[in-house]
Amino acid sequence: MITHFPKTHAPGLFFREGIKKFIKNGSLVPSSKYLGKMMLKSVEMKQGVFIVELGAGTGTFTKMILSEMPKSGRLVVFEINPILAEYLRWQIVDPRIMIIEADAVDMVSHLSNLNTNKPNYIISGIPIGNMRPSLRKSLLSAVHETLAEDGLFIQFQYFLASLVAIRKFFHTKIIGYEYRNIPPAFVYSCSKKIL
Repeated sequence: MITHFPKTHAPGLFFREGIKKFIKNGSLVPSSKYLGKMMLKSVEMKQGVFIVELGAGTGTFTKMILSEMPKSGRLVVFEINPILAEYLRWQIVDPRIMIIEADAVDMVSHLSNLNTNKPNYIISGIPIGNMRPSLRKSLLSAVHETLAEDGLFIQFQYFLASLVAIRKFFHTKIIGYEYRNIPPAFVYSCSKKIL
């Protein structure tokens, strides 16, 4: 396992991992800061805010979240790719963050082991449109179970293909379309339905 990345450039690392695991990565380039701003515009960075990020990649959203989060906030990141998870640990040293190298589908058990409140926000960069329908349903169910009752699930997608699946679990609205991202992306803000 790699223990340091002294000459690593984030887009290059993301591209290499994207080529190897395109279905799971969903892209060959990291998300843009423009998309990050749109993802975070519904997030209220109040004292003690608890955010879970799914599929952090090389940390574009992660760094933006931490830059706006108060000292009392907490961020738990799920990244399934071991190389990217290690890169995040190497690049980001902050007492507010915990990086878990695991499938986000298993977030319920991981978060219950932390004995913490439910997150106020779950911010996802996971390419749910690439997932098998049964796995996508499992992920959305886990997000629904994990999220605080008044919380928000924020997801981006390049196409609207999974909107119907998301709406089975959440009241969903499209809050924007970021054309400056590569590729351009829709952003959804989702609140829990009573199932």
